[in-house]
Amino acid sequence: MSDSTPDNADTSSGGGEPPDDAVLWSGGDRESFDVVFERHVEAVWNHAYRLTASRERAYDVTSATFVTAWRSRADVTPVGPSALPLLCATAGDVVRAGHRRSRGSATPQPVDEHADAVVHRVDDDSRLREVIDVVRRLPRAQREVAELCLLGGLPVADAAVHLRVSEETARSRLALALARLAEDVPADEPLALPPAVRGRLRAEVERGVARRAVPGRLLAVAAVVLLLAGTVLVLRQVPDAPHPVAAVGGSLDREAAAVALDRCWAAVRQRGLADRFPDRSLWTPSFTAGDSQIGVVAARADGKPLFCQTTPTTVTVTDPNAAPDSGTAAVLFSREGVVAGVTDVGWSRIALKGTGPHGSVLLKAESGDHLFVGRTGVNLAGTRISVNEIDSEDPTAVRELAAPAPPAVLVRDRSDGPAPDRASDAGSALGDCLARSSRPLPDPDSYRPGALVTYPGGRLVLGRSANSLVTCRSDEERTEAVRTLLVNSGAPAVMNVLTVVEGDRTIFGGELRPEVSTMEISLGDGPPRPVTVADRTFAFLVPPFAPSGPDARPRPLVVHAVARDANGVQVYERSWNR
Repeated sequence: MSDSTPDNADTSSGGGEPPDDAVLWSGGDRESFDVVFERHVEAVWNHAYRLTASRERAYDVTSATFVTAWRSRADVTPVGPSALPLLCATAGDVVRAGHRRSRGSATPQPVDEHADAVVHRVDDDSRLREVIDVVRRLPRAQREVAELCLLGGLPVADAAVHLRVSEETARSRLALALARLAEDVPADEPLALPPAVRGRLRAEVERGVARRAVPGRLLAVAAVVLLLAGTVLVLRQVPDAPHPVAAVGGSLDREAAAVALDRCWAAVRQRGLADRFPDRSLWTPSFTAGDSQIGVVAARADGKPLFCQTTPTTVTVTDPNAAPDSGTAAVLFSREGVVAGVTDVGWSRIALKGTGPHGSVLLKAESGDHLFVGRTGVNLAGTRISVNEIDSEDPTAVRELAAPAPPAVLVRDRSDGPAPDRASDAGSALGDCLARSSRPLPDPDSYRPGALVTYPGGRLVLGRSANSLVTCRSDEERTEAVRTLLVNSGAPAVMNVLTVVEGDRTIFGGELRPEVSTMEISLGDGPPRPVTVADRTFAFLVPPFAPSGPDARPRPLVVHAVARDANGVQVYERSWNR
């Protein structure tokens, strides 16, 4: 997920508005979902807290809500332009399903050791639990509107649209619910989601999205039933198992396969390797996998295994003559995290499992014609991968996969601009960070280096492509790249990066309009400090801030930003509380 945008950041003044949630939801891609996550994670967290009266459970419910929303996005869509009513309803379903989060024998992770020092309490938990108990005993029609409006903070009009009833009906139900409540509703002031908690939620949702299956530890029911708008929508059944496997078919999209194989053949010829490959007329696709960002065609070239991987700007082709004649073996470990190979056993359902320095792998491979493909979403460097037959009772139905030789062809065949700089300090830092990121990105060679910030023990560098902003952070513990869609709003500066890098220190950063040349940020009454600006991006490491006063408790810190063009003319000024 992308790093957070401060709630009062100016993201839309003077230019085109970012697309609404319905448009992003219909896109169906991870980057669009990231934007929805950043817009509503704090509101969903508040709603989950008011439903559970527990910060620990609110963390769990929020994570499960977004993972469930991602996996059901093709089946359930927002009724209006905002996805918040749908997310709040999903959170209610998660709570009612008895959602519990478990990590083996470990105790639940607290939301934040210092939460009370950085958030405003809505009310004491015991009083909130009494209100929740009353809401839960309401008739269903009243409970739905009470959860959305009283506990979720949604306007009645939005709740009515989501529930597909008139606003008058929603107000009537809300009035009845209020009459049944023995106590006042919780205070309106929302909890402020601490950056550290937001980061952990983002990471957990990313892991859940990458797994492609609803884990049994997230939902304790065999089927997820969403009661939305008076209609029962039963989503596909999921196993209640600690290590679920995603069900993915090995279908063949002949038109897409032909286009991809033509690209791969052109790349082979571009590299002058046509004499080492069977002629294109002898390439026959077996099945297709992936999407427009990372697609793979499993094929036979004159009967020999061949894998053709395409991204918007690159193609990767394996050498059919290098594939083994027998046995089970990997043929491709791509830099985008794709594992592809061959097998001579008659397994109809193949799983990939593995562990390594960048994370674990567990997914069902798409398979057919004794070929298999899996998109792991993990940097495969140093990762040990095995394949096995799913649900087999034969303990020998496992094969270890040795890392294969590099692919025969890896070509950037579709330029989206000049080759980006990798020689400067920022360029070298970006290239190294993207190569070592635990989560590989498609088209890492498309990102131009932007602002670079170093801090004790690590560094953070921004990069821009035609439509994405990447934030790549590297320190002693991890290297991770996070991609977000460029907002490209009319605002001269867009705060869509907020990263906690060391203790409570943060980095502000994001996009800039073309006319911005320099930028300054002042903290409180302090003097203006220069901000790193490069290729329409900026980054600023907030220095340590020690609270003063008799109680020495953290206090809001006023952040003031000023941006100027090349002539020194001020084009942007903004203040907000950190």
